[in-house]
Amino acid sequence: MRLQVTRSRSFYYLRLALIVLYAILILYYFATGWGGARMFVVVMVPLSVVLWVLDSIYRGEQLIPKVRSTYISIAVGSAFVVMSLTSAYYLYNNFWDLVSVRMGSYNYVDLLAGALIVLVILWFGAVKYPIILAIVLFFLVNALYGQYFPGILRHPGITYTRLVSSLSIDFSTGVFESLSQIAVTVISAFMLFVGILNGFGLIESASRVVLSKLKSPKLIPQTNILIGVPVGMVTGSAGAATATIGSLTVPVVQSLGIPTATAAAMAAAAGVGAQLMPPVMGAAAFVMADALGVSYFEVMVRGFIPALAYFAGLALTVYFISARIVKAREVELRAAKVPSLWDYANLTLFASGIVALVLLMATWLYAPLAAIRAAAIVLAIAVAMHLYAGRRYARMGVVRDLGVKLLKSLEFFVLETANLTLLLALLGILKALFTVTGLSLKLGTTIVSLGAGNLYIVTLLAYLFGYIVGMGVPPLGTYVIVYPVVVPALMRLGVKAWAAQFTAFFLGVHAEFAPPMSVSAATISRVARISFTSVLRELVKLGIGMPILALVTPLKPELVLEPGLRQALVGLEVAVSLMGLGIAAYGSFHSSRYIDLLVRLLLAMSSLTIVFARGLLELVGLAVVVPLVVYAIYSTLRRAH
Repeated sequence: MRLQVTRSRSFYYLRLALIVLYAILILYYFATGWGGARMFVVVMVPLSVVLWVLDSIYRGEQLIPKVRSTYISIAVGSAFVVMSLTSAYYLYNNFWDLVSVRMGSYNYVDLLAGALIVLVILWFGAVKYPIILAIVLFFLVNALYGQYFPGILRHPGITYTRLVSSLSIDFSTGVFESLSQIAVTVISAFMLFVGILNGFGLIESASRVVLSKLKSPKLIPQTNILIGVPVGMVTGSAGAATATIGSLTVPVVQSLGIPTATAAAMAAAAGVGAQLMPPVMGAAAFVMADALGVSYFEVMVRGFIPALAYFAGLALTVYFISARIVKAREVELRAAKVPSLWDYANLTLFASGIVALVLLMATWLYAPLAAIRAAAIVLAIAVAMHLYAGRRYARMGVVRDLGVKLLKSLEFFVLETANLTLLLALLGILKALFTVTGLSLKLGTTIVSLGAGNLYIVTLLAYLFGYIVGMGVPPLGTYVIVYPVVVPALMRLGVKAWAAQFTAFFLGVHAEFAPPMSVSAATISRVARISFTSVLRELVKLGIGMPILALVTPLKPELVLEPGLRQALVGLEVAVSLMGLGIAAYGSFHSSRYIDLLVRLLLAMSSLTIVFARGLLELVGLAVVVPLVVYAIYSTLRRAH
């Protein structure tokens, strides 16, 4: 019965019509700037709710946790749709009165319209992000009854009217604030680009070519990095990248004799790095650009060096694991399909699309328009290739196949944008609660006070704060919670805004794999069908680069301040440090267990000295690490041959 209800043809066409309408509205906004970002988001947030409801029911997903009845889901979903559309209709028609005439003196109907959309967004959080909802509800109670809370949580409390208005119809905070505006006016353009790459199979072809090229058993595990880098370039999602990489590489790496937990952790570590890799970094990078008041391109160009440092350290660590375990001379790549000429053509188009996106952003100041132009270029070439390749086949079959690919691209673009819009609307509520209670300022002041003005201590406290609040929270959510607290605290000690913001960004990405609630470990454990804890133990060692990046950025801000030689040199230092830590964890220097342990301990301590010290100690660390790393690589290569 459930399939008959949710998979009916009429229901399918209703969902498809809404997807098309959603895409048309976004493209129309980019063409005309219709109403401005604030008015546009008043329409798109409720429309995103409607799309989420229809898509959830269509896929048979629950709209009430632990209630499986389709009819109850349809009833609840219908209520959400009515509430959302009612709110959208009223707020859109009264928008200019609300932002000019009645600002600060709203009537009860205004407040009711705002409350409706807030309630729906909170319910979205209950279904999709229960941990974030729990945090929101805690601070919502704190906002109303702050006089009953102790310590820094104590404040006079705010009225219900002030609460509802700040979460909705103030428009500068809450559901409709800049976070959700970024989703529909900036990130959506990049989702269109990524959707076309996905829909036409370009990412799959690139992965297939990479898998076919590495024949040496000790190099085969490097497919995690070689696939992770291009996948990361266009996904910006650790979860999606981890699942994609893991499904392709874990069976192959496991067949070499590498333990399943280690093979899975390799894929997860590469997937986490996807959040760092330009040109499409994690969604938090777009929010960072807005917070800094700069174009996304400026964030992107500063992100290359940290990402390359992370992957360089991971690549060498993976090689040493392979050298220690893999003994076979030849391995049959059962999981890899032989790439066709079509795959190479797709790979060429994939690379051309990335280059076009970067060049257009470099020459076109408005990054979303650059992404749309790059998407249009890739789409035009992909369609032309498809029609040319199918010229010998039945015309209707070619058109039908092209339609399937276009629909897949469209669905990815719209559904990803809608879900991200709702997540950012939920985070906008949390950010508004921090703002109206003054909690962000108080937490930042507390961190500086506890650190006694010492940058090392404040950096460590900021890291611990990000670690705790990021447990089970997506990177974007962690960043939105962390940056209002951590950035001002670091800037008070003289850290530049770029370094402070990137620290918050790295803390957000770090939350994706940090124990005990690692999302990446959970994702890859399901893909590899292995226990969560065994993967997590290996991931903590393989992903050491992420906490290092978060901790080193305030101490060595040159890593992200200005693109150039100085940034490259600091990035090289970080890469050498990560290589040293990887070899210390998985390498071998001597047949004697105790001597080997002492050398590896010296290497680990010296590697940490490189990134956390300056001046003479930094040089001493380099003097120790570089020879040991070179020796370890040389001896490993010599044994391999």
